Amino acid sequence: MISDPSTMGGRSGKARGIGFQERGVTNEGMERVDGGADGRVETGSAERGRAPSRADLARHVTLVTVAYNSAEALRWQDAHSARLPGLVVDNGSSDATQAAARERGLGILAFDVNCGFGRGVMAGLAAVTTEFALVINPDAAMSEDGVAALLAAAERYPDCALFVPRIVNETGKVFFRVDSALEPRQKHRRPPEGDACIAMLSGAVMLVRVAPFLAFGGFDPAIFLYFEDDELAFRYRAARRPIIYVPEAEAVHLGNRSSGPSARPAAKSNRVKDISFGWSHAYVMDKIGQEKGLGAGRGSRGLAVLRMTGSIAVCLVSGRFGKLRREAYRLKGFVRRLRGRPAPFLPPGEPECVALDLSHGKV
Repeated sequence: MISDPSTMGGRSGKARGIGFQERGVTNEGMERVDGGADGRVETGSAERGRAPSRADLARHVTLVTVAYNSAEALRWQDAHSARLPGLVVDNGSSDATQAAARERGLGILAFDVNCGFGRGVMAGLAAVTTEFALVINPDAAMSEDGVAALLAAAERYPDCALFVPRIVNETGKVFFRVDSALEPRQKHRRPPEGDACIAMLSGAVMLVRVAPFLAFGGFDPAIFLYFEDDELAFRYRAARRPIIYVPEAEAVHLGNRSSGPSARPAAKSNRVKDISFGWSHAYVMDKIGQEKGLGAGRGSRGLAVLRMTGSIAVCLVSGRFGKLRREAYRLKGFVRRLRGRPAPFLPPGEPECVALDLSHGKV
């Protein structure tokens, strides 16, 4: 059961004194927004004025949510989020996900199969006609003030196409990604106190400037599940494109509650997740290794296999059979990728989707 978060508090996320102007979309001007030693960025030449209004949000931002058996999470989100036009990309749900979307007046892109998170996001963005999209998990929520703060940041930094808010859990604890599990652990792990260029992101909540994000390629369609946001962040770094963290904008993310009970047995569901995790781990490691020359530490595929094998042995000796199964499935997915095979469970080709009630979602 999804509970009511104990707080949506902390920073109000209200963007004070910053005007929002109508702006055309171009794919130019996407150079890196360079910051100082702490990554903080200088603001652009945005005109000061009123904060974005509710009408501004509805006119310029479309909510995009990828769902899989997410009826309960979508109803929780509706009770705690800004009212935005939008659509739900339904990845072959067997519950009342589509009914929950219709209750909110959202459009629906319905797939017969689960095409994965990244492909789902890209399908949703392709249907969006507004300049911006708020890509948000079903188990995450943002207030109008929070969305307005992201929109105001987009006005301050017109050369940036990707903005991430301050993410907290239901108890108010901040979640901030400093680095990827595929690279050496950073020593300084505190989130910036002001707007800053960051090296890693969470795909749970982000505001994208749709046209340049799509032109850049967005999420890698080869990935079914896990590490999509890591791979995206690595490509943004390589292209010297900014990802801007906006701590004034706050989002609540429950975590691991986007999908409710499935018709699939829990053991089989975990098998899909764990094998997918292992495959994506190896895929992204291989991809960034080719681009950055990583060959040691966390970037070494050989050491990764040794770590997983060692963990399996420890679990076997200690009788931790649940973790043993998880590590064994992850190793299976990892080895599958090392053999050059495509992501397991990813439908071949381009799965077809059916657009339902998109006019109601005003996308």
